[in-house]
Formats: sequence, C-alpha cells, structure tokens
Amino acid sequence: MKEHSSSKTTGIFGAGFAGFLELFLFHPVDTVAKRLINDRSRTRTLGNIRQIVFKEAAGRGIVKEIASLYPAFGWAVGYKIMQRSLQFGMHPIINTHLRAQYEPRVRDQVGSKWARTVIAATGGVLIGCTEVLLLPLDALKVKGQTGVGLFKTGNPRLLLNLYRGWSWTAARNSFGLGLLPSIVIAAPIDVIKVRMQATSLNEASLSGWVVLKDLIRNEGPSALVKGVVPKVIAAAPKVTFSFTIAQWLADIINKNV
Repeated sequence: MKEHSSSKTTGIFGAGFAGFLELFLFHPVDTVAKRLINDRSRTRTLGNIRQIVFKEAAGRGIVKEIASLYPAFGWAVGYKIMQRSLQFGMHPIINTHLRAQYEPRVRDQVGSKWARTVIAATGGVLIGCTEVLLLPLDALKVKGQTGVGLFKTGNPRLLLNLYRGWSWTAARNSFGLGLLPSIVIAAPIDVIKVRMQATSLNEASLSGWVVLKDLIRNEGPSALVKGVVPKVIAAAPKVTFSFTIAQWLADIINKNV
C-alpha cells in the first residue's frame, strides 16, 4: 500500500514539474493564440498581425518582442503546474477507480474491445471539467496576456468574476486533453471563453451568447477559429513533451527513493 501511494505521489510531482518546464517553451505560443483570439479586427495584414502579437514591443528588436510574450508568467506557472498535475497525475487514479467500479457494466454495453477506451475517455472528460476549479488562475493569466486590467476599485467581491465563462470552459474541456481534433472542434468555444475572460472585472455580467452574437455580426463566422493555428502547431509537441518529461522524472525518483 505504501509503495502504491508513493507511486501516485511521484506521478503527480512528475506531472507538475513537467508542466513547469513546458511553460518555458510554450507560454509564448499560448500568448500569441490569446492575443489573436482577442483581436476584434475583421481583416488582418502581416503588419498588423505583428502589432497584435507583440503589442508595444513590435518593431523594437527581437529580444524585446520575445520578452513581450511572457506576461502574467507567475499566474501561468501556478495554473500550468496544477493543470498538468490534474491531467497526468490524477487521470490514472480516476481511471483505475472507474475500471474497478464500472468496467464490467461498460463491457456489457460496448464490448471488451472498447470498454477500457470508453473508461479512459470518461476519466479524461471528468478531469477536463474539474479544471474549472482552476479558472481564476487561468482568467488572471489571460487578462495579463491580453493586457486587460483587473479592476478600477478594490472591491474583493469582484474577484468572483474570475469564474466568468466557467460553463464554456467546462464545455471546451469536455472535448478532450489536447488532441488535434478536439482543439479544432472546441476552437469556437475557446474563442468565446477567452473573450469573456479578457474583460475587466468591473464589467457587468457577461453572457457568452451575447459575445457570440456580437462576434459573428462584427467580425464574421471565421472569427470563431481565431488563434487556432498556433494552438494546433504546438499541440502535439506540448503533449509529447509533458508526457515524456513526467515519465522520465517519475522513473528517476522511483529508482532513487
């Protein structure tokens, strides 16, 4: 029992550390995606894309431009470590529980060939929806990446608005854990989520459906896939990197503990 508990702890620690390392490489890509999503222009040129991506640092040299892609890094570190710990550390635990409790019943419904796949997918969906708990960290990260201030007054009740867009977040996460098809399919939901997060906490209650209606009217249906290109390009390397580092670190710890 002690060995099994140690294995769980090692898995969670390895996943969290992998998320931290992943952040150094891929946070700039995430910032680019968020800024493209939050851009409200209908048409883009190469010149204004550079301005959208690098903001005030555009044209001030490559070092300053790259540095400008690391805003809200502290919030991103906290969010990414907790997110990856949930995804790669808790998923095996939930998957084991679901198999122990429901595999015979699922096997009767879908057959032995698909039973474990369905259980693993269900575990992934549960983990994805649970990430809503981390939404305040994600919201602070998005606000920093898009240059949105928190609030003009220090009313602590406004912090509840950090959960703005929680239902859209749960809907987006239910599509999976970073697979390319899920990124493309969930892209419109992600656009709505980011638009809702990239607002001041002082703003009144904001409906995702209102955001959707205004977006289509002012920018056209193509705006629903803004920012999808950098996310698709980075998806496979991000997942591969995190899984590889997490497993490598877990193996090292298990050998030396």
